[in-house]
Amino acid sequence: MEFLSLYAELCLAWVAFTAIVATLRQALGGHFTPLQYVMFRYFVESSLLFFMISFVAISLLESLTDERQVWQITIALQAVGIVTYLPFHMRRRARLGVPLPLTSLLVSGGYATVLILHIFALLEIWLEPSLPLIAAACVFSIGGNSIIFVQFLGSFVEVNQS
Repeated sequence: MEFLSLYAELCLAWVAFTAIVATLRQALGGHFTPLQYVMFRYFVESSLLFFMISFVAISLLESLTDERQVWQITIALQAVGIVTYLPFHMRRRARLGVPLPLTSLLVSGGYATVLILHIFALLEIWLEPSLPLIAAACVFSIGGNSIIFVQFLGSFVEVNQS
């Protein structure tokens, strides 16, 4: 439970930090480009999604006696979150004409891999629902956000070619 609590806190901190960066950008007179807007929404939405899933897992651990059932439900929630959010995010990118850079493509591929592993765990093919599998997905989520955040910050910086 300690990992899930710390992870939930980290997700909320990530949302707060992203909101501060966005607020500073707007306060300094700048507006988001479509790419920056899509990335900002991705950070906030994906972090809140994983926060809620972690919070549900914590609540289930407090109310259910069967940990295996908690891991099954949590893995199912993560899988549903990924399978519903990723297409939503990709449609937003397409609607705004924002290309998918290599880093975003790699992170999306990572989420597809997490989804496949979760399906295998739910079907008990090679894997079983467990906290380590949930933790791996959570760590990947924060890692993926961090990789894309570097790209996000890079979009604010202009290089002087002179």
